[in-house]
Amino acid sequence: MLLAAGAIVTSTTIQRVQEERAEIEAHHAEASSRFSNASEEFSTTKLHVEQLVEETSPKDLGASEADGERVIDSLQGAFILASERERLLKTELLEVEGSSSAELQRNTSALTSAAESLDMGAADLQTAIDTIESAREEQARAVAEAERLAALAAKKAAAIPTTFEDLFRAGDSVMGSYFQFEGKIIQDAGSGTYRVSMTKDPGYSRVFWKDPILVSVTGEPNQRLLEDDIITFVGSSLGVQSYESIFKQSISLPLISVAGADITVTGRDG
Repeated sequence: MLLAAGAIVTSTTIQRVQEERAEIEAHHAEASSRFSNASEEFSTTKLHVEQLVEETSPKDLGASEADGERVIDSLQGAFILASERERLLKTELLEVEGSSSAELQRNTSALTSAAESLDMGAADLQTAIDTIESAREEQARAVAEAERLAALAAKKAAAIPTTFEDLFRAGDSVMGSYFQFEGKIIQDAGSGTYRVSMTKDPGYSRVFWKDPILVSVTGEPNQRLLEDDIITFVGSSLGVQSYESIFKQSISLPLISVAGADITVTGRDG
């Protein structure tokens, strides 16, 4: 009877030890997986930083050269700190086979701590990456905008005068082309649109204006535009615009897009 009771106790103890061992091994496997993933993420992020340092120059960041160098130095500093963190976190992954439960528990704790540290290091590096990439993207946008404005300025500078007949005949074929204009505002149609007579017809004692076009103004002019103002401007053709008059008649006129800053009031006629 005593032998049977002893056997039951021994069996229960063995089962408990086995269950505890299985739990320790499961925790160790989880910590090992987390450490492996953290190490891989850290290495990938660190490599990205290394590439950014090699590829980025101060002028890519849009700031002054000194400011750009400081940003790059900061990125290099983050890389150096990350490399040192990685060096100090060389944690040996124990083989389950042949390791005691106590050794596995210590290794689990070390792996967990190392994974947390690597996660923080990767996050710090990613912050540095985001800062650099954001600055590069902003500078790229600024360069693209500067190039767009330069191209636009060149088109405006190359603009030549045109006649109402040429503009009307060309219609949509000259959309986007810039021309020089002089004309008289004959109607404020609202919403930044004006009817402007663009052909000057000198009379005996005064100048007469004819051949109306539609002028769509974007942005604020340097001064308020009034009917009877004589204006000069450079604008781009938007083709021919058709609309219905208050008398239900269909009217087609050349439509010109103009930046408010490109309009100059030179006088009055009226």
